Amino acid sequence: MLCIPTLSRRWMLWGKKWSPCTAAAAAAAAAADPGKGKGKGLTPSEAAAAAADPPGPRGQKGILCAPQNRCHHEAPHFSPALFTPGRKERRKEEREREREGLYRHGDRSPVKAYPRDPYQENAWPQGFGQLSQEGMRQQWDLGQALRRRYSGFLNGSYNRQEIFIRSTDFDRTLMSAEANLAGLYPPEGQQIFRPNVSWQPIPVHTVPDSVERLLKFPLLHCPRYEQLQNETRQTREYVNKTTENMHFLEMVANMTGIQDVSLESVWSVYDTLFCERTHKMPLPAWVTPNVMTQLKQLKDFSFDFLFGIHKRVEKARLQGGVLLAQIRKNLTLAMNASAPSHLKMLMYSAHDTTLVALQMALDVYNGKQAPYASCHIFELYQEDDGNFSVEMFFRNESGKKPYPLLLPGCEQRCPLPKFLHLTDPVIPQDWKQECQIANSMKDTELIVGLAVCGSILFLLIILLLTVLFRVKSQPPGYRHISDEGEEQP
Repeated sequence: MLCIPTLSRRWMLWGKKWSPCTAAAAAAAAAADPGKGKGKGLTPSEAAAAAADPPGPRGQKGILCAPQNRCHHEAPHFSPALFTPGRKERRKEEREREREGLYRHGDRSPVKAYPRDPYQENAWPQGFGQLSQEGMRQQWDLGQALRRRYSGFLNGSYNRQEIFIRSTDFDRTLMSAEANLAGLYPPEGQQIFRPNVSWQPIPVHTVPDSVERLLKFPLLHCPRYEQLQNETRQTREYVNKTTENMHFLEMVANMTGIQDVSLESVWSVYDTLFCERTHKMPLPAWVTPNVMTQLKQLKDFSFDFLFGIHKRVEKARLQGGVLLAQIRKNLTLAMNASAPSHLKMLMYSAHDTTLVALQMALDVYNGKQAPYASCHIFELYQEDDGNFSVEMFFRNESGKKPYPLLLPGCEQRCPLPKFLHLTDPVIPQDWKQECQIANSMKDTELIVGLAVCGSILFLLIILLLTVLFRVKSQPPGYRHISDEGEEQP
């Protein structure tokens, strides 16, 4: 899931946690000595109001997370402390417009089995590629973590006007989004439609897989990208990696029954064995710890092959830059307080390749597969001077708070204009046009030009022949002879 929250620095005191308890203490202190702390932002009435209803920060939040390969238990409470604004400022805060967010689905069954796999599709409760109960727990835990992190920013109960969820059209990502929302928005009060049911339906939007152009990578039907991949196969790094692992790949082919195992296809063998090991299924004797280690290294290399190694920036324009362009658009729109939308968070439920494509475009990828329920977070802040800045975090291990990600060339809190400038090189201007191969485009233009010229010449010849035929086929007629020489009466 990718989440992009926006917070206002004006209302935040990092290093202190705001809670009803601290608000109540502030109210008591202010009541005891109304003059103490003048100019620091709290009156006794304001502190008391804050104790009853701690405000959310100003700005927007969004999160982009992917279902994780392995998401343990949730991170401890981590959220910015909030400073209570005055009533006029709180009304201004309530007029603020917010939006954005990406995560990977939770634990799942393998997407397929190899020919000699002792565990075929009937060995899995729901078949291949389906979210497991562990995956549901991982996503519920992630939802709870987001609730704690953004407590006070998001409404305490679900409000359709502050959050929008988009998923790819796969069972595991749709179910991950639903499990995540169950943790993020447990129903309260009037939202409880059945006693003892701590769940409520929340819409998750998607588009058919055949037309998905935002969240599923690599994007297909792009000739220039395929050309770049062919060039990548000729690089020294790719050739050396193939040579170094030739005998190992042959062994894997013999043991699995797969006829052609390559650097690009071996990931599926690791994925299947990883899922089986995670679900406590005994593995064949040939699958030793060393074999699993080497398979994992080759699987990670396959992600580099897809989005890096050769001409990373151009690949990003054709792949992850497409998603980054939408995120940038959302961040820019969130600055506009008069925008019609009131979204505070936009979340995407997607895949490991989605996260890798995005992080490769941002040049922050750590070289390892994004685990189940891992989450890339963007946070948009409004500074005291009215300017906006962006921070990024990556939550790839539950039990630990997200760690900061630094966009190369910028500080942790990156001014939004600088963030946009630094990411410009990987944003496609016309994806379909850039996907065309330059030489083929010129050849196509030449062929079209020649065809047009030939058609025009053919029409002119037909017209000329028609005129000549009509002239020759005209019958002889009478011709008037002038009487000029005769004398007029």
